[in-house]
Amino acid sequence: MEQPVYSAGAALKRIQASGYAGRTGHPAMYDVLDRVGREFKPESYLEIGVFDGASLWSLIQAAPTLKRVVLCDIFGQDWRQWSGGPKHGEPPEAIRTVIEKSGYTGDYQLIIGNSNVEIPKLTETFDVITVDGDHTYHVAYADVKNAYPLLRVGGLLVWDDSSRDEMRRITKELIEPWKMKHLFTLDDGADTTSVYEKVAA
Repeated sequence: MEQPVYSAGAALKRIQASGYAGRTGHPAMYDVLDRVGREFKPESYLEIGVFDGASLWSLIQAAPTLKRVVLCDIFGQDWRQWSGGPKHGEPPEAIRTVIEKSGYTGDYQLIIGNSNVEIPKLTETFDVITVDGDHTYHVAYADVKNAYPLLRVGGLLVWDDSSRDEMRRITKELIEPWKMKHLFTLDDGADTTSVYEKVAA
């Protein structure tokens, strides 16, 4: 994957133009997933930290190759307070609406619960895994550690908000010792999103 030129929120504009109307975070995340989808063409995807579904929508638009999606989020008070969740119904209804409107027709599974508890129960492997859940050190550390065995060799880890102190610490303690190949990082001025390739089992 070539070093990308940051597209200044082009993917965010694309998902909004394609019908996404929910809450969004910093634009680099969507540019990263747009590039990953178009160039890597994943068939399976695990997302830890779904919120309103903007990241999911971005990857779906960029990767018509997707056949299997697994989503995990606790959908706690922050979702209800910030996302407009209540006006969209309960999480299963809200995420189903996002998926239907995005045009995705493949298989998907929604896991509502603590990712540190639920992700270790999974046994399948994925082409791409996004980790963007709770950003406290211990929870994020466990999310990355639990995700790694589920990522196939050659698969990509999308590590959001990677410039934060807690995330940089986890990168040094886990991702670098695993000798994952750093492909690129995008910085939109608010935060960064990094992509790593799993090069060995």
